[in-house]
Amino acid sequence: MTPLIVVGNSDITLDQARVQMSVWSSWSAPLIMSNDLRAMPPGHADILLNKYVIAVDQDPLGIMARMVNVTGNCNVYPWCQMTFVKPMTPVIKNGTYSYAVAIVNRDTTAHPVSFMLSNLGLTNPSGYNVMDLWAGKIVGTYKPSDTYTANVNGTGVHFIKATALQ
Repeated sequence: MTPLIVVGNSDITLDQARVQMSVWSSWSAPLIMSNDLRAMPPGHADILLNKYVIAVDQDPLGIMARMVNVTGNCNVYPWCQMTFVKPMTPVIKNGTYSYAVAIVNRDTTAHPVSFMLSNLGLTNPSGYNVMDLWAGKIVGTYKPSDTYTANVNGTGVHFIKATALQ
């Protein structure tokens, strides 16, 4: 049985909906909705139709993300953070991938998150252009030794694409 996306159901918040859509897209999973499109709460259609997030799911390489970091105890609340990294296109001529990175906060309160790109396997010496996929905006250019910092909402996600530079 294929798992269904519950984005659009009124039982989850917009942040929780973004988490599910981000993780499903990172896994290259089928995007099959389980809700009545006519009765979606406000904001859910924008999540389901985000072209940047859908592009992660539909990346032609089809490589599934892997969990590269867990902070806290995900079996016991209140605090747990999981980081998923997915290699994707464009791949530059030296064989270096671009990446999608999803940082999931399972706590109910927001937390700042910082990581050095190289610690997640992003080692392109020329660096990466980083886009916040939910905001649809480039947030900067980062080298492998740079530290990236973001605030992740409670039960939310920070989802970026790091596009490798030549």
